[in-house]
Formats: sequence, C-alpha cells, structure tokens
Amino acid sequence: MKFEKLNKEYYIFIDKCYIDDVDYNDKKSVADFVKTYIFRYRNKLNLNGFYKIKVYSNKCVGLFLEISCLE
Repeated sequence: MKFEKLNKEYYIFIDKCYIDDVDYNDKKSVADFVKTYIFRYRNKLNLNGFYKIKVYSNKCVGLFLEISCLE
C-alpha cells in the first residue's frame, strides 16, 4: 500500500495482497471495496467534501486510485 499527495490530489496504490474477495470484472464489487477503503482511511488522508475517484484495476497487480478534489 502506498499513499502519495501532490497538491490537492492523492495517488494510492493497493497491492493485491491487501485486497480480499474482490471480483475485478464486477464494477459493484470493486466500488464497494474502494468505498470501505476510503471510509477507513479518510481521517489519515484528511478527506473532507466531494472528491472524484478514478479506479484502475488489474487482477495481477491490484488497484490504483486517483483522488481529485472537486473545488
């Protein structure tokens, strides 16, 4: 797992060993995992307000999240 912040954007890489029972072909399964993950780490990331989240997934590597502030 790796967090990186550049200005008002966050880049998060989640290795597949941290991901449990996610079907990469099912958008709802990936969305539910990302939602619970962001909810768990929102205080550490100082996330407040509305954000645009782009999710890039690969079943061999894991997930890459690009989080942008909507101001």
